[in-house]
Amino acid sequence: MTYTIQYQLLGKFSKPKEIYLLSQSPRRRELLAFLSPKIVGVEVDERAIERASMNKFQAFSFLERAGRTCCDLALAKAQAVEVTDPTILSISADTMVVFGETIYNKPRDRKEANTMFRSYFGQTHQVVTGVCLKQGDSLDVFYTVADIRFVDYYPELEPVIQAYLASDTHSESKLADIHSLWTIDRKRVVDKLWITSCN
Repeated sequence: MTYTIQYQLLGKFSKPKEIYLLSQSPRRRELLAFLSPKIVGVEVDERAIERASMNKFQAFSFLERAGRTCCDLALAKAQAVEVTDPTILSISADTMVVFGETIYNKPRDRKEANTMFRSYFGQTHQVVTGVCLKQGDSLDVFYTVADIRFVDYYPELEPVIQAYLASDTHSESKLADIHSLWTIDRKRVVDKLWITSCN
């Protein structure tokens, strides 16, 4: 099951002349390649923002806290890049994996990635992605939640797991793919851009 929650909506959008994707994530670049965006790197203190937002939203359920925190992170990334041209649309996002009341952040190394990945088998977890669309002073910030269930572990999976973990082991982005089964509401982004097809 996948659903989308509105977080912030401000102003009106016009058809953009150019699109900035504020992310170096290979997975996001792949998913949004149909938009032909310009890739712009952005740095924010993600852990500090996460801690502050999770604390700020304590009145909500853990999953909703995570969703709102992802939105705050996406918004912080959008606000960290100065874009003076109002015809440019910036897209930023942040993803968390939530299991119960635990947030799985990016694995620090191959050992942690292996442990994290194996913990998914036979379990259902939520992939939460906050998205910020920013054009001038206009904002559309929302998050999606996708329920992901992994099959139970069986021995025949082991060669596949080992091959995956061994590939490009020193690449942070490759390890991040373990928890990048995120889903973005592509139709919503497409509708915002007046594009009729994702193909």
